[in-house]
Amino acid sequence: MGESGSGKSMSALSLLQLLPPGGLLFLYGPYHRGGNPTSPGNEAFDRDLRAQNAAWGIRNLEDVVALAQQHGFGPPQVFEMPANNLSLAFRRLPA
Repeated sequence: MGESGSGKSMSALSLLQLLPPGGLLFLYGPYHRGGNPTSPGNEAFDRDLRAQNAAWGIRNLEDVVALAQQHGFGPPQVFEMPANNLSLAFRRLPA
């Protein structure tokens, strides 16, 4: 994968436009909720990621939801998963 600033996010956002209405965007991983880590392990993992690159780190669930909604997706179904991870299922809304 490319380094921060290599255009990966823009490429990913462009690919999302290919999903038809009703298309599924599925995300899995650790998220902060309300800006707070959901476990001591996730807090340590976030710290380690940011020590390697300040642009990395665990994302805030609310920020991810807002970004998805800005790009034509409805609110997600949120599934609690093992190890303090979440699965997020977004559906693309009709244009």
